[in-house]
Amino acid sequence: MTAIMSHSVRKYAYVGKSHQDMLDFDILEMIDWRAGDIVISGPPKCGTNWAQQMVHQLRTGGDTEFISIRAVIPVVGHVKVNITREQELAQFASLPAPRALKTHFGPPVLPLRPEVRYVVVLRDILDIPVSLMAFSNAFSDASRRRTGMPTYEDLHHLMDDFDDLGFYFAFLNGWLEHASAANVLFLHYRNMKADLPGTLRRLGRFCGIEVENATTLRKVEEYCSFPWMKEHQLKFEVNWDGTPMVTTGNLIRRGEVGRNRQELPDDIRLRLEQLRQERVPARYRSWVAEGGEFPDEQA
Repeated sequence: MTAIMSHSVRKYAYVGKSHQDMLDFDILEMIDWRAGDIVISGPPKCGTNWAQQMVHQLRTGGDTEFISIRAVIPVVGHVKVNITREQELAQFASLPAPRALKTHFGPPVLPLRPEVRYVVVLRDILDIPVSLMAFSNAFSDASRRRTGMPTYEDLHHLMDDFDDLGFYFAFLNGWLEHASAANVLFLHYRNMKADLPGTLRRLGRFCGIEVENATTLRKVEEYCSFPWMKEHQLKFEVNWDGTPMVTTGNLIRRGEVGRNRQELPDDIRLRLEQLRQERVPARYRSWVAEGGEFPDEQA
């Protein structure tokens, strides 16, 4: 375990009690951060794969040739199949600017640098458990052996293992301490779904990527749409080297808003609503649940 794990910061971990060995906090401190780097940071099942695709398509002007989104925008913070930590660091160092990576960790685990741009992606907590269980139960055999990810019997088993999704609130409150920073952009899944073109424009401006050609913009929007990503879902379901990460159809699932919460047992929904009331600052509570204008949006 890392030094951070040794003084009980498991609350920041997007893993359950049964599979902590998949974590690799140390790599976040070892990265050779450069001016202009982009970090996509979000809890699992909040739209981070979608944000990866948006950043990649904006910076390339439309690319359909990549084998895996994880090859062009690596995911860091946990151990992986077929690659060492040293190889991960070398892989990221070799990428052309603007480099981007994704992580499911935020501050204080994720080191913040003034020269790096941080895209924070969130979704209402009620939309997470159903997707998280489907994703976790779909791990390939190799990924499950490497990470120790269990198979969950039901949502109650998942909620117990993940401490009522405590990582979500730790992540959220860690980032809210930096809500007004100029190099931090908050995106909400509902807003991304409601206005993809507007989201792409905001994200492009924030990342310093201006796409002015109308034809290119239409191409970028198409490649970031749910229908395109669902049709090409293997690009998002495989590891960096093209090996299976999950069984197909369990990462790019529905692309809907609110459907997952309808499948929650009443006791889980009420518990999460109570936790949201208790652990989300009042100023941000409405935005966290429903999206809309972020309270600390920069002028």
